[in-house]
Amino acid sequence: MDIWEEAVERGARACAESVTALTRASVPREALAEYVPPRRAFLRTKPATMLPLGEVWRLGALLLDGSGSLYGAGSATRSAERGRPGYQSNSREERREIAAAALRGGYPIGTAVNYGAILLPLAEAARAQDPDSPIGFTDGEIRVRWRPGASLDGAPTLATFLADRVELLTDPPSARADTASFSPPLVSRVANSLHISRHSGGASRRCRHSTMQRHRLTPPPRAASTGVPGSAKQLATQDTSGRPARR
Repeated sequence: MDIWEEAVERGARACAESVTALTRASVPREALAEYVPPRRAFLRTKPATMLPLGEVWRLGALLLDGSGSLYGAGSATRSAERGRPGYQSNSREERREIAAAALRGGYPIGTAVNYGAILLPLAEAARAQDPDSPIGFTDGEIRVRWRPGASLDGAPTLATFLADRVELLTDPPSARADTASFSPPLVSRVANSLHISRHSGGASRRCRHSTMQRHRLTPPPRAASTGVPGSAKQLATQDTSGRPARR
């Protein structure tokens, strides 16, 4: 067995292990279908529809089915009713028509449907060295490109790529963060901090209250009216010449 055949065998084993892990974790799959464009039939045109092909897991640029076969991801849509034309843009109307085609194919509303996917037999895809293919063979390993046309230098091996993607589906970071945020040690630390804060706050308020009691400042007595010219009351009764105005 040469290096290329060993690489293909490692890739196939990685696909099988990924299927086992995803199945054990009950990760939901998405629909895989073939898009059938509108076609002329007798005196009328049949609308576009989707032909079901099976179910797959989406792993980035790759799709993996239950048998361990790999596909290059194409396009995806969600089944929906066509509705009336909105005439907003041609691309939007095309997307609405494709979503309606998924509904005509028998998929319930809201179902994620992948179409336009390309089957990637490991032996053929690795040997073909197609730059537009998501996988290729170099340095004795089957590797995954991060985008079509990208170089395979430094690209992850198929086994590494699948392991990382499977881990994201079986143990997503959001679930780990939620579990950590509600862990008993953290909850107890928060409760203790609140307890300390509550008591320290009460002690601080009592301290401030006693301090104010000791250093209570009494307001100065109101000054008695002295009748001295120039007071506010007399100034208000003076005219512009400085003489008191007549009452």
